[in-house]
Amino acid sequence: MNIAILINTLEKGGAEKQSVYFAKAMKKHFNVYLIVLDGDKIEEKFHKTILELNTIKLYGSPFRKAILLYNIFKKERVDITFSYLARSNLYNAVLGNLASVKYLIGGIRNPILPKSKFFLERFLHNYVFDYSVSNSYAAVESLSQNGFRKNKFHVIHNAIELNENRVIIRQPSSNVNILSVARFVPQKDYITALEAFELLRSKINNKINVTYTIIGYGQLEEVIKNKIRELNLSDSISLLINTKKIYTYFKQSDIFFMSSLFEGFSNSIMEAMSCRLPIVGTNVGDTKFLVQDGVNGYICDFKNPKQMAEKLEILVTDFALRDRMGKESFHILEKSFTLKRFEKKYSNFIESLHD
Repeated sequence: MNIAILINTLEKGGAEKQSVYFAKAMKKHFNVYLIVLDGDKIEEKFHKTILELNTIKLYGSPFRKAILLYNIFKKERVDITFSYLARSNLYNAVLGNLASVKYLIGGIRNPILPKSKFFLERFLHNYVFDYSVSNSYAAVESLSQNGFRKNKFHVIHNAIELNENRVIIRQPSSNVNILSVARFVPQKDYITALEAFELLRSKINNKINVTYTIIGYGQLEEVIKNKIRELNLSDSISLLINTKKIYTYFKQSDIFFMSSLFEGFSNSIMEAMSCRLPIVGTNVGDTKFLVQDGVNGYICDFKNPKQMAEKLEILVTDFALRDRMGKESFHILEKSFTLKRFEKKYSNFIESLHD
């Protein structure tokens, strides 16, 4: 069976990483082509991996890419196409149909879609794709209430590659660092996160040296910088833009903090859990599948800085609890979100198409 996986780029992002995991998993069972629509936009960290895959990079104008993609579908006799995100969904739908691909599978990852994409995504899902794969039940519920056909969704949670030998041992310290990793966009609600951190500092009253590292990039960079200055937090916050050595910061941190207003299935939380960190996150998307309240962290209401500060304080002031919850984070990933389970779910889904 010939399978094509379409992704816009292989730059930063959860969809990009998951598309590579998917291609690696499926090549054990099928003939797989990973097709990157913007072949010149590939991060260095993917270079070695894509050499192990049957990767096709497209270049040129959208029209030229469409012709190339159509010819690939026909020449390689592609049986099933999978796509991630709106642009690759559009290419998949149009050219997959023209090339008479037997099964067209789209991808929708967020429970809230911008208006510029909503109607296109709904039309493709309802009338063109055989199914859409979502990485969260929350997205399915939200979109089904807005006209998306629920019976055409198939949920497969994200996975993560665990390094069993990468053991991180943290020691008690009077310095505690909180970490957030996310784009600087309204969805991530860094304003509430900063307000929570300011409340936390007031609560602990300099009894513990607590710092906050924020890693990301995006349109709200200046807004976040201004808020840090407004709250007089410049001495306690490190704002890192587009840093590449993120693992180093996961390793050096003690708590992972997510303040999002909505999510599908958070790759950043999974990265933090793989580094044995306890999590304080908002009750959005499918976060509840990753963060078990009171077990490996705490779930908070979004837009609630007071509650977030209270949960952060519990962890900041208790090393033994942080250590225990961090280990639980890793165990949860081992149990439910390994690449082996991910591979099994996708292969079962593909086989079910022929039932």
